[in-house]
Amino acid sequence: VAYAKKLTKFDATGAMEVAGLHYTNNDQLYTYFLSGILEQGGTYFAEDGRHFKFNTPEAVAVIRKMVEMAQKDKVVDPVTYNAESNWVGAAFAQKLTAIAVLGSWFAGEARITYPDLKFDYVRLPPFMGPQYKFTSVSGWGIVVTKYTKHPDIAWKLAAALSADPENALHFNITTGTIPALKQVANDPRLHQAHPFMKDLLELLPYGVFQGDVTDPHQLEFDIVYPNIIQAIQGMISPEEAAQRIHEEANAMVDSAGK
Repeated sequence: VAYAKKLTKFDATGAMEVAGLHYTNNDQLYTYFLSGILEQGGTYFAEDGRHFKFNTPEAVAVIRKMVEMAQKDKVVDPVTYNAESNWVGAAFAQKLTAIAVLGSWFAGEARITYPDLKFDYVRLPPFMGPQYKFTSVSGWGIVVTKYTKHPDIAWKLAAALSADPENALHFNITTGTIPALKQVANDPRLHQAHPFMKDLLELLPYGVFQGDVTDPHQLEFDIVYPNIIQAIQGMISPEEAAQRIHEEANAMVDSAGK
């Protein structure tokens, strides 16, 4: 945040020309929210493991910090920079933001799509405390539809693309994604292509599965993001955002049945 404040730029009218830190996209708010709760020693699941506890002091503290970064530190204008306007990757490529919070895949994407863009990919500090703890979901994989007429051939192709170390290495180098195979993760060719990978791989022991959240897409895009971005924009309080997320997330679970 200290660096971002120095990098933020405003025009003569006070409008933000360059955001110092663009963290107000849907993926970023969702992952920061869940991880920030865990980093404080909290949990977002109720005792039954299906319902949620989002109206907690830990949840409110995460949202409050997100609000302060925009409203107090002014490192981003959440009205101009969000999931619907100035998407984080495009904003970074167009030099409308100095620091962009993005998954490692963007490093691979940017090298291909924006070959003249000069940038570095670095590990950010923990969001809510001194120790990393973050949620994780399964990565980019290859699936085979149950309707295929040739499942044996399809699975052989899937294995050739993802389980063969050389092919997997090619995929991870091209995309800049974290390897699923430990053999690839330790391959010096990966680290030569992406020096930042060493820092990312050191974080893996601090990751935990996000759990069965009923409908991850609905939770992120329809519940967590809309409420938190409204709080960051000053439309509702952090407490109201946490309570709304709590109620809507549990309604999602109930509507899904047992």
